[in-house]
Amino acid sequence: MTAAMSTDCTFDIVFIGSGIACSMTLLELAQALLDGSATPAKLRIAVVERDEQFWCGIPYGPRTSPRSLAIQKLDEFVHEPERSAYISWLERNKARWLATFRERGADAAARWIRDNGEAVTDNRWGELYLPRYLFGLFIAEQVDAAIAALRKRDLADLITIRAEAVSARSVTGRHIIGLRTAEGGSTEIEADKVVMATGSPPSKPLAGRGSNPVSGAAFTYINDLYEPCEEGNLGRLREALDRVEQPDQRNVLVVGSNATSLEVLYLMRHDRRIRERLHSITVISRSGMLPYMICEEPPEFEFPWLNELLAMEAPRAVDLMAAIRADLEIAEKRALNLADLYAAIGVLLGQALSKMDRVEQEEFYCEHGMNFTKLVRRAGRDCRQASDELAAAGKLTMLAGEVLRVDACPSGEPFARVTYRTAGSERTHPDSFAAVVNCAGFEELDACSAPFLVSAMQNGLCRPNRTNRGLLVNGDFEASPNFYVVGPLLGGNFNSNIRFWHVENAPRIRSLAKSLAAHLVASLQPHEPSTRLNLCLTE
Repeated sequence: MTAAMSTDCTFDIVFIGSGIACSMTLLELAQALLDGSATPAKLRIAVVERDEQFWCGIPYGPRTSPRSLAIQKLDEFVHEPERSAYISWLERNKARWLATFRERGADAAARWIRDNGEAVTDNRWGELYLPRYLFGLFIAEQVDAAIAALRKRDLADLITIRAEAVSARSVTGRHIIGLRTAEGGSTEIEADKVVMATGSPPSKPLAGRGSNPVSGAAFTYINDLYEPCEEGNLGRLREALDRVEQPDQRNVLVVGSNATSLEVLYLMRHDRRIRERLHSITVISRSGMLPYMICEEPPEFEFPWLNELLAMEAPRAVDLMAAIRADLEIAEKRALNLADLYAAIGVLLGQALSKMDRVEQEEFYCEHGMNFTKLVRRAGRDCRQASDELAAAGKLTMLAGEVLRVDACPSGEPFARVTYRTAGSERTHPDSFAAVVNCAGFEELDACSAPFLVSAMQNGLCRPNRTNRGLLVNGDFEASPNFYVVGPLLGGNFNSNIRFWHVENAPRIRSLAKSLAAHLVASLQPHEPSTRLNLCLTE
């Protein structure tokens, strides 16, 4: 635990997870309390976090490499009024964070500063894909200031608890949260309201032959790039390549071609020890394509299929998805940059959705939305150039296929072989791999391994929505009475207030956090002491 606690282990609100979704909700809640728009009794709030760092989460905290960049330029990454506050912070602290970035970021930082130095000097922040950890520092400072202000005004006591939430159940209308402490002990706390802000589910592990997990093999297997941290896993990749005597056997397999895959390619390209030893990287994914580079040069394109669909009185979701695919195929054949068609296709998509009845809208959000997102994945210049440079050097190969399994070499040598399906046939890749990096995505909720989420579902506090990637909530963010959800697990909801097929960017999370905070404030009432279950933390 990061703060001393009394024997009263009961709280008005308990947040599970302290990442950006939690931090933004706390900031909105604090603002409502500080400006006097809410007048509940003094609140007791607890935030449970298994990692040492609070308020940043995985993308913006120390588990992410200091070299990693935001996937959106600042103008898209944050909106007002937060945008102006973030820019002011960047300018006030420019000398300090640039020096730290230059020192910790090595080759990647040197390249980024070279490519973006003029914009930084001129304070043209909106066009930059900034180091991600900077936003974490900015948000953490804001949260610390908000907590201090709440305590000074005697509006709330906020206690941070370093532990992993492993269970959740409801007893006489109150929630009991089981914790596994950092020291290995177990305890329980009680809450009127729980806010689940745990981020995405765990990474889905790759399968090995039979029932043997590939993590037990002799080759280097990284199931989650951020576990325990990116820098540690980059060190494992260096060691894996160092162990291989034959240069042509220093091969790395990356499974998946999402944003995480692009990031690991960027980090390997700008890590001198990896780059100098590396023979090849093979990326296998269903699409066989990385996110498109944003060039800020929208091409002229008429979208014939989408415009034909818009002439219909009541288009269907399945027809909308088919029209999108058909137009993008035409654009790709013309060698147009799909990343720069994103804004135009977004306008047409919105027009089509507005013409649908509610049933068809829900069908698109829950059945087709994520497929649309995958078709138009985008990436900034800095990150995307790294993979292009690897390909130009003959070190990167993209393959379209479904990875079936990754097995250790029968000889017992520290290499892996990959079996995948492509064009309807099963193949074994001719290369062996010294290291395998899994970027294939997250577990679906009906097969989730996260203890707290499993317990909450088993005990009826929440259940998956239609997508099986998010939790079903009502318009007040409740999965069940007084059990709230915020962050990526809201993806796939379609109700009066929440309609998103994915919730993975900061502006969207901030807007949802604002709404959730308003619902929390409206529902807060003083508690009768006799209703407490009087649970205690054990040190």
